Amino acid sequence: MGFVGNGLSKLVERALPAEGRSLHGEVLAATREYYAAHPVDLARVYPGMREAVADLRERGVATAILSNKTDAIVQRIADGLGIRALFDAIAGEIQDVPIKPDPTALLAMKRRLGAQCVVMVGDGGPDIDVARNAGTGFVGVTWGVSPEAGLTGYGRLARTPEEVAGRVLEEIAAFGGVP
Repeated sequence: MGFVGNGLSKLVERALPAEGRSLHGEVLAATREYYAAHPVDLARVYPGMREAVADLRERGVATAILSNKTDAIVQRIADGLGIRALFDAIAGEIQDVPIKPDPTALLAMKRRLGAQCVVMVGDGGPDIDVARNAGTGFVGVTWGVSPEAGLTGYGRLARTPEEVAGRVLEEIAAFGGVP
């Protein structure tokens, strides 16, 4: 799991041994081609997360997905997992827009939604870094790609999906926002 985060190009870079780095472009193209053909083969929604997102929406909180995966793949995953209706916005990597941890896409999504404040919910370093870079709240979920220790020091932690909505609401309050 240490390869995941910061987009597909970085994953391929991390996965290739030093002597194979010259193959980066070729491996990246093949990986993109495969992923485009199989975006939901191994994707799943963590148990309890549909309910957590629905709970936030019922409380008037806008919900969104911001991923370092390409936008086309993120849209196909949302459709394939049947989660599109749970979110007010869904976005992935778009050409000429830097990916997380750069805050550009997150702040653009905030403006598009007309949100007073943002709380990034994530499971890895790019998520905590984009929240920090954008000056937004953060809730780290401890069952994803990063160990709990990698998610501390900024924001709050949710150790179960049942804790997510409460932690998000706490972060909203801490940042002076309202749902």
